Amino acid sequence: MYWADNFSRDGEGDDWDGDLLGEHWPKCRPTHGLNWEDIRGEFPRHAWIVLDGRHYDAECPEGVENLFELPLIRRGMEAFAAEKASLRVLQGINPAGG
Repeated sequence: MYWADNFSRDGEGDDWDGDLLGEHWPKCRPTHGLNWEDIRGEFPRHAWIVLDGRHYDAECPEGVENLFELPLIRRGMEAFAAEKASLRVLQGINPAGG
């Protein structure tokens, strides 16, 4: 079983280390058009199981190849992507920020 803390830069689980995750599971990459920098410090704490290259949790007994496709994490990615899109719209409306 893995905890988010196992792959964090800070040991607290909030700042995941993409290089470390990629070293163990190269197919694990942020989804929804996001990158590691976008999700820095915004990741949910979570525990999951990995067996034969598939990631499992209570919501996903069938497993997925990319841990970012686990339901809890996918919902977080969807929310981050929507927030990022909203910020782009706001910046386009008022690029000066004031």
